[in-house]
Amino acid sequence: MTKGVQLVTTCAIAINKTRALAERALDSLTRFYPDMSIILIDNGSKAGSDVGQWAARLAQHNEKIYTHKIPSDVGSGPALARAFAIASTPFILTLASHVVVKRGMLVENMFHELTESARALGVGRVYKVDAFGKNGQRAEIHPRIPYLDPECALWNRSMYNQLGEIFLDHIAPAIRVCYAAAMAKNKTPVMRFPVREYVDMRSRSVRPLRALPSTIWSPAELESMGYDPVSMRFALCKPTREQEIEARMNVSRETMPDATCGERVQEAIDFVESAGHE
Repeated sequence: MTKGVQLVTTCAIAINKTRALAERALDSLTRFYPDMSIILIDNGSKAGSDVGQWAARLAQHNEKIYTHKIPSDVGSGPALARAFAIASTPFILTLASHVVVKRGMLVENMFHELTESARALGVGRVYKVDAFGKNGQRAEIHPRIPYLDPECALWNRSMYNQLGEIFLDHIAPAIRVCYAAAMAKNKTPVMRFPVREYVDMRSRSVRPLRALPSTIWSPAELESMGYDPVSMRFALCKPTREQEIEARMNVSRETMPDATCGERVQEAIDFVESAGHE
């Protein structure tokens, strides 16, 4: 199965000024998946730069690696979108340059989960975000969007193309893609996978969260979501007790990684009740 999965999957990595990180990410991936095709998106590195020359040399000496140069930095989201347009395989593994694969069976197990559903968009780390792409314990902004983090995720390219959206230059680059999936008439789900059991996330600089939702949504879309352009806020929908418990459990997955499901449920119930939910 390992060989077969590699033949139908392309890995997309966007690089800019982070050769050391990208080199670690690439080496860790090829250690377990030497036959996988890889697209390196050179996202605006300066002419003659170390990272640009390194990427070009890799492509010259390894037929499995293809390098695509973008003249200026368009952001990691649009860079990944370029890889989706270039790739020809039915599945694409997006891997951030700061992610290090630490054990095998990552792609095989993701592939198994993804192909369980004919209409699944992708599989990886999933959490609920609001319309700003912000992940929080309460439903601050309507709607809540099941968000598939492209730092390490396996995508069904056909489903991605059918949604008609692309990744954005935003801290949550897949937000429009995931929103379209959630709103699709025939649901296109994103599926959870224990990514951190297979990879390490190394530190890297993060672009600040955009201040205005208009960087993501059109005026008509904002209006349909109940956005007030004067206060620059969305209409708040008071969450139910069950929604607050679910939101708290999403937080506890990060703050209580060693706790059992039962312990997280009880902690969430205690938290909601202590907050005086009516």
